[in-house]
Amino acid sequence: MFEMRKKSHWKIGVIAIMALSWLHALGWSSGRHQALASQAGVGFCQIANADDLPPRLGEQTPANTIKLVVSKQEVELGELVQARLVNTTQLVARYGSEFKIQRYGRTGWKTDPSSPDGPWPRRMGKLLPGRAAGCYGFSVPLGRDPGRYRFLTSVYLGSAKQGRVAEFVARVTG
Repeated sequence: MFEMRKKSHWKIGVIAIMALSWLHALGWSSGRHQALASQAGVGFCQIANADDLPPRLGEQTPANTIKLVVSKQEVELGELVQARLVNTTQLVARYGSEFKIQRYGRTGWKTDPSSPDGPWPRRMGKLLPGRAAGCYGFSVPLGRDPGRYRFLTSVYLGSAKQGRVAEFVARVTG
């Protein structure tokens, strides 16, 4: 009986650790900007093979690249848009849960005031060749200006840090 309870507690602990390890891949951020895979775009976040994702979005990902792609090119203010990295190289890349949202204005790209600000887990995820990473998510708050927005994140190949961006347009309903 005691041995059975020990095994049961061990299994619960393993499940909890596995669940927590996925939080970094979902791009959890503070406040209302949480990537919720159970909401809009759930299919986008569950596709694992890099080759399967871009055709679903109506685009091609060139071979031998790591690209950040968005679930929708256009969203309404308040609607969730998701982004994720796609690896078509033969290399293993690393990525974190950090991302920023920038808006294009008269003076170029600037971090939007509604961009998530962390705190971010310090753990890095591995992005294997031919695979897609976990999702980042963001909802442009109602009351923000419509226009061009983009996700901005980084990938690491060896010790080299490289930026990746994916753009989307937020529009007013009406």
